[in-house]
Amino acid sequence: MALTGSMRDFGLSEILQLIGHQKKSGTLLVQDKNRKVEILFDQGGIVSARHEPPEDRFDLGAMLTRSGLISLAQLTAARKEERESLKPLEQILLSSRAVQLEELKEARSLAQLETIYSLFLWKEGDYSFEPGPVTYPQQYTNPISSEQVLMDGYRLKDEWPLIEKTIPDTRSKLRRVEGAGQAGRDQERVLHLIDGERTIEDVLFLARAGRFETLKTLRELIEAGQVEISGAAAAADTRDLGPIFFRAAVALIVLVGIVGAVLGAGRNLDRMQNRDLGHPGARAAVSLWALYRGDQVQRALTVHAATKGAYPARIEELVTEGELPPEALEGPGELKYEGGGEDYKLTLTPP
Repeated sequence: MALTGSMRDFGLSEILQLIGHQKKSGTLLVQDKNRKVEILFDQGGIVSARHEPPEDRFDLGAMLTRSGLISLAQLTAARKEERESLKPLEQILLSSRAVQLEELKEARSLAQLETIYSLFLWKEGDYSFEPGPVTYPQQYTNPISSEQVLMDGYRLKDEWPLIEKTIPDTRSKLRRVEGAGQAGRDQERVLHLIDGERTIEDVLFLARAGRFETLKTLRELIEAGQVEISGAAAAADTRDLGPIFFRAAVALIVLVGIVGAVLGAGRNLDRMQNRDLGHPGARAAVSLWALYRGDQVQRALTVHAATKGAYPARIEELVTEGELPPEALEGPGELKYEGGGEDYKLTLTPP
C-alpha cells in the first residue's frame, strides 16, 4: 500500500526515518509545482536519487567533469556511446578507463546526496512512497544510510541560514588573505583550492566533499579571516539576469535619448524609447546587449554539453531544457547556430 501526503504534515525527516527503520524497499517521489525528486530504497538504504529537471550540481557527468576526474571530451564520447548502445554511462566510463571504480562510486553517491540534501530546503511539496523491489546498478552503487542522511539533514537546516548570510552568492570568487593564521586539516584541503580565480561554485565541485560540508568550511575560513570574497565570477550563471540586462540596455537607450534632447541632438524621446538605432548611443547599447546574448548562449551550450554529453542539434533545445531564457534568442543582432554531437558553430552579427 502506497504512503502519500504533504511535507507540511509529515516532513522529509520523518519519511526517511520510517523507511530506514523498517528497512523498506521501494520508490519515494517528492514533488512541488516545478520539480520532483525520485529516491530508490533497498532494504532501507538509499541506492538512487534523481532530480527533474536536471541540474549540473546533481548530474553525475557534470560532477565528474567539474571535479576534474574526467574531461568534457571523455564525457561527450561516453554520452554518445550511451545513446547509441543503451549501455549505462557508468559502464562506458569504466570500460574506457576514463575513471576508476571507487572514484565513480564516490561521485555517484555524492550526486545522490546532493539531490537528497536539496529536499531539506524545500518549503513545501507532496510525497508518495510505493513499496516494492527496485532496480539499480549494484556494481556501481554504495548504499547510503538513511540515518546518515537524517543527521546531516538536521545540521543542514540549522546551519544553512548562517551559510547564506556569509556566502550569499556561490558565483563569487574567493581569495586567500596573506598572513592569516593556521588552518585546520579539513580547512586546508579546501583552502588550497582557492587561487583568486576560481568561483565558490568551482571549489564546491573540486573539493568532492559535498556542497554543504564545503560551504560550511568556507564559512569558517571567511569568519576566521583567512579567506575573503573578492568579486563576482566571470562565468556566473546568468540565466536569470537576461531580462534585467535587457531592461538596463533599454534604460540606457532612453537615457541617451533624454541627453540628446537636452543637448539639442534633434532626437525626440518617443523615438529613442522605440530603440531608434540611428542614434550612436542607442547603437552602442543594443550592440552591447547583442554581444551579451552571444556570451549567454555560449555558457548555456557548455552546461548542456556537460550534462547531456553532446551539443544540441538545435539552439531552441536550450530553451526547452530550461538552460536559456527565451528572450536570449530574440532581440537585436543575428544569431546563427550549427551544431550537434561534439562541436558547434555560433555566429553573432551585432546590429
